[in-house]
Amino acid sequence: MNKKRVLLAILTGTMLLQIGCGTSKAGSDEKSVGKVLEDKQLCDNVTLDDSFEIEDDIPTDVKVYSAEVVDYDKADVVETFGVDENQLEVISEEYGVYQAGDINFTISSGVSTSMFIQTKNADYYHSYDSYYADYVSDDDLTFCDRETAIKDAESVLKKMGMDSLTCYESYALPLEYHKKVEEDAAEEGFGNESLSDEQWQALGDCYELIFTSKIDDIDMEPEGYVASDDSACNGGKIVVFYNADGIAYLDAANRYATTDDGESVDVIDGENILSSLKEKMDSQILTSNYRVMSENLEYYPSLIDIKENKFELIPVWKITLQSDDEEEGNIEYLFDAQSGKELIC
Repeated sequence: MNKKRVLLAILTGTMLLQIGCGTSKAGSDEKSVGKVLEDKQLCDNVTLDDSFEIEDDIPTDVKVYSAEVVDYDKADVVETFGVDENQLEVISEEYGVYQAGDINFTISSGVSTSMFIQTKNADYYHSYDSYYADYVSDDDLTFCDRETAIKDAESVLKKMGMDSLTCYESYALPLEYHKKVEEDAAEEGFGNESLSDEQWQALGDCYELIFTSKIDDIDMEPEGYVASDDSACNGGKIVVFYNADGIAYLDAANRYATTDDGESVDVIDGENILSSLKEKMDSQILTSNYRVMSENLEYYPSLIDIKENKFELIPVWKITLQSDDEEEGNIEYLFDAQSGKELIC
């Protein structure tokens, strides 16, 4: 099943919700927040998961930056994969599509830039899907351990200009996993052409490693969004399939660079931002039960002027909830870390 690369990536069972009314400033209900932490009950139908922890490791100097999207350097990218730029066969100059032997490159430019690299038969690799969890390995794969794969992938990405990264998700996906997904896709009429056993073995097991970039040791929001003027903007997400030969598949979104020294701002702490979430959930009619799983301070690339490639990187709190309705899956809310208001594009 060929992967459909979409700007607004929706991971399995996960929705990034940026709708609804803005809420009041967090910190106005400190007594109730303390009670929430004690009882683990945010409001009706919403509790704190046993694994939930307040994020208190926040940089002492958080800033708001002006920023722009920086294109990937084609020569650096192809050289990292052992290809001379002069060896590239141009498939589409307009869309930045090139080929060299069994390696396909897509290196686009502009505000919604992206980079896509695929080696031979890597389109038979499939991203993690909880539906096939029984086929996913909890152990390291035989060709190398998970930490080695992450470190090596980071070093390769650094050569392509991606210097500061966080690997926030990783999955060990044996060959049987990909075969099963491909088999089911074929039954539904969406599969690729069949591979021989020899071709499958050459492809082998892989890790799926999902990164995002960092600025001032704060992660960039991975997912993209559609702005109020219908402009599509990428986040900082980078997806890697790593096998015994190294990076077999790479899908990287925007690379943001600051254009000024930034302005220091006060941000709501990880405890008091729960007041914003409580007010948000209290304002809804909830038909399912939810558990608050995590909170993370991130940078969000707020579009200022798409024609001028101008963004503002603002600190936001992302809070992830898990529904007891499996079809609903995980829900993520973004709150402005300065005001506590829910972020609305």
